[in-house]
Amino acid sequence: MNIVEIQIGSPLYETALELRYSLFFKKYDLPKEVTADDMEAESAHIAITEGDELLAYGRLSRLNTDEYRISQIVVAPCHQGRGISKILLDKLISEAKARGARRIRLGAQETAVELYESIGFKQVSEVYTVKLTGMPHIKMVYEVDT
Repeated sequence: MNIVEIQIGSPLYETALELRYSLFFKKYDLPKEVTADDMEAESAHIAITEGDELLAYGRLSRLNTDEYRISQIVVAPCHQGRGISKILLDKLISEAKARGARRIRLGAQETAVELYESIGFKQVSEVYTVKLTGMPHIKMVYEVDT
């Protein structure tokens, strides 16, 4: 298992986009164009691979000087349940800290809140609905120790 930063336009990035689309947007009959948003170009794209196979992907975006956002966490369905999402999250948090993060934000699907809490994220909102998909989420924050 390898953890790598991938570049926009690379074959692995294109595979990650396809996985994001299939898991987040396809069931809502949304166009593929919604997969990449305005944070895409300035974000770090982290993948977990085995050989040429993409197991998982996540995105790290800088919000301001000391605040980052983790988003687009996906694990290929055939690799779910193996603890890969925790490995990916640990890497994304580590990368954010290395870049000077004091706070890390994310919007968690309700089904993932327990996982994020086990890593140290705290809920900072009530359940809200994502406009694009109608999926319920909860805003969460990880405060970096000083």
